[in-house]
Amino acid sequence: MNTFANIDANRTASYKQFQAVISMFTACVAKKWRVSKTNTKNMRILRARVTAATAAHFGEAKMTHGDVQKFFKLQVIPREIEQRIEDDQLKRTAAANKNKKSTAKPKIIKR
Repeated sequence: MNTFANIDANRTASYKQFQAVISMFTACVAKKWRVSKTNTKNMRILRARVTAATAAHFGEAKMTHGDVQKFFKLQVIPREIEQRIEDDQLKRTAAANKNKKSTAKPKIIKR
């Protein structure tokens, strides 16, 4: 029976493994920044930035199978990658959406 323990940790990660890690990182950042998963525009922007930051972090040294296993075990985005995707615009829109929902104005009824 094949298990992930039998795969060499220095083997280059496949495209599916890379995308799975990106999905996990995007979910972590979205939760931290309070970006709604139903807001597809912000999630697409965030996913693209997470992908670019992760690819830039690894550069020529491609992500390995060992890296993928480490990321899935930790379930958090590394600080070096998170610092590359810092974006005030996404944070501001998430905060504005949060404030918009929480502050309801009373209706004025004219007689």
